[in-house]
Order: sequence, then structure tokens, then C-alpha cells
Amino acid sequence: RNDDWMLQKWIHLSDLNQAASGSFSIRKIIRAISVRLWSILILVRCLCRYDAFIFMFGHTITNSKIELRLMKALRKRIIFLYLGSDARPPFCCGAFFPQGCPIDLSKAKTITEKSRQRIQWQEKYADVCINSPATGHFHVKPFINWFAIGLPKRIEVCPTEEIRRQPQRKTRILHCPSESSIKGSQTISSVIDKLIRKGHYIEFVKIEGVPNSVVLKELKRCDFVIDQLYSDTPMASFATEAAHLGKPAVIGGYFSVDMHKYIKKENIPPSLFVHPDDIEQAIEKLIVDVEYRLKLGRQAQMFVRTQWAPEAVAKRLLQLIEGNIPDEWWFDPQTIRYVHGGGVPAAQVRRIVHGLIDHFGIASLQMADKPDLEKAFLEFALLDADDDRC
Repeated sequence: RNDDWMLQKWIHLSDLNQAASGSFSIRKIIRAISVRLWSILILVRCLCRYDAFIFMFGHTITNSKIELRLMKALRKRIIFLYLGSDARPPFCCGAFFPQGCPIDLSKAKTITEKSRQRIQWQEKYADVCINSPATGHFHVKPFINWFAIGLPKRIEVCPTEEIRRQPQRKTRILHCPSESSIKGSQTISSVIDKLIRKGHYIEFVKIEGVPNSVVLKELKRCDFVIDQLYSDTPMASFATEAAHLGKPAVIGGYFSVDMHKYIKKENIPPSLFVHPDDIEQAIEKLIVDVEYRLKLGRQAQMFVRTQWAPEAVAKRLLQLIEGNIPDEWWFDPQTIRYVHGGGVPAAQVRRIVHGLIDHFGIASLQMADKPDLEKAFLEFALLDADDDRC
């Protein structure tokens, strides 16, 4: 709430503390203590006001076990909603180990253990956890399949704002990476250059680090978007924004091979979601097949404006709060076999997994409770690069 001065003060102090996270000074210590004290005040006030709590990004108000124990004692409803790198095993997550960066195996082992411990103690106190089958490796208990809930977003667009473009023009393709190394932007640019050399008439627009208003302006002008190369979801935030404007997305990701094993057909958002090796063919398809491109854009728009509409997602969350949960929403983490991760090529994941097993043993993957998944990672670490579709 923008009019809540206590909340705004807490957020401001947290931002200041985060901005100085790499420093060490008296000011830094004072800020850290201030944030902790304000967190306690906010927690007390929230406990007096609210009956249910939905936590995102793996964080709570005070980020303490005592907080969750207190909530359970007061019979508050606790829901954790995980959104990617806050749950994905660090050794197969580009946010932790991006392509081209040195691999510190000791660091990988430590943060993997901490990540598993955090998720499992949050799961212990939660009434419900929401996660994707592509990132739910560390769960012990069944969780709610994220794709049964959806990503709420609303973008109001006046039809007169759409820029009309003439036939016999360049196909305008937009790429807007939040982080180029994680999104595979260098490879995407190389593929575009190759398609131009093949004779395709392309206007490739890449924007990065700009306000959302600029992104929306460019979305209105493009024919379709290229989201990323190593996604473990068929439609993330940028592709969802594009869908609201009727613009289809090409998305690369190893999860495209396994997606139908884990997501009900009606819950799969429409996009051209392909294996990273097939990204060139996918882009080319949307360039040459205009009818398919427009149809996919309309399907994506209908999906996000109905199934992922804020009201629809809120209704499902309310069902979770009330405990009125359909059986088909639940997902058993014991059935996960996905090993590729997100934001990083398979070869990088393989090197890290192989190194962890070689130096610290397979227990360093923190998946002893899932022997079949543990075996899948072991087999993956020994695969040749040509076997990445397996």
C-alpha cells in the first residue's frame, strides 16, 4: 500500500541496506539493525491484521524460523510462492553460475545446501507451497503446480495506439533481456545475423536496462519477440507482456522437451517454446508464416487475458487460502526428472554437476530423498553433449 507510511519506511530502509550490502561500516551496521527492528514492528502489526500470508521469492517479513513458528501458533494461513531462481537448484541456475563465468565448486556446494535447507524449513511451516515442476527439486512434500495458478498481469492497450505497418517491410523482432548472459542474447543475435544472411528481411531491436514504458512502446511496434534461450517456462514475464499486446514469443529452453509430462495441456500458455538447438528454425517460422504468427499471438492474448487474468489468479489463490484445493493442482516432487535448469546451457550444468559429484560425492546435490532424480543427474553428468535432448 502506497499510503502506509510504516511499510514505506521499512521498504526504504531495506533498499538502503541492500544498496550497501557489499560494504562494511558503522552506517551499514546501523542500517541493518534498523531494518531488523522495523521488520519486527511490521510483523507484529501484520499478525494483528491478517489471517493469511503469501510469501514470494523465498522471503518472509523477518526471514526467520521464529516468525513462521509464531504464525503457526496463531493459526495463520501460510503460502509460499516460488518464481524461479529462489527455488531452482543453484548448480543448474544461470542466476548463480552464468555462462562463461568461473565455477567455484565449493561455493556451489554451500549455496546448494543452504537453498535446500531454506526451502524445506519453509515447506515445514507452510500450509501450501506453489512451485514449478522445473524448479521444485528440493521439495519433500507435494506442492501446487505453478501452472495451475498462473502469472497475473494486466496491460490496458488502446487499439488506436497500435502502429500500423505496411506490407513488404522488414519483420520487426524485439529482444529485451534483463541479463544478456542469462538470456542467451549473444547466441540469439548470431542467429538473427545468420537469418539476415539467408535473405530474410529483418529489423532486430534489442533493448536492455530501459524503463518498462519503453519496453511497452517497442512491444507495440514489433511483430514478435524472442524472450530467451534457456527458459524453464513456456511463458515468463516479458513474454506475458508481449502476449497482452497480441505479440507471440519465441522461447528456447530444455524444458520444452519435458513440458507435457508436467503440465496439463489446458494450463500451457501459447508460445513457440522449443529446444535451444531449434531456436533458428522457430524464429524463421514466425518470419515466413505470417498466418501462424498472427494466430499464435491471438491465442497468447486470449490466454493471458482470461486464464491468467488477475481476477482469475486471485480466485485460485483464494481457494488455496480457504483450503478448497482441487486434487489436480497438486504435484509430487518425487516424479521430477528434469535436470537442465534455467538461464544456462546444458554444458555448463553438466560441468558443475560432474564437478560436484567428482569432488564431494553425489550427496552434494542434496537430493538423497529422490534417488531416481539423483540417478538422472548422475546419468546427465556423464552424457555426451549431443545427448542434451534426452
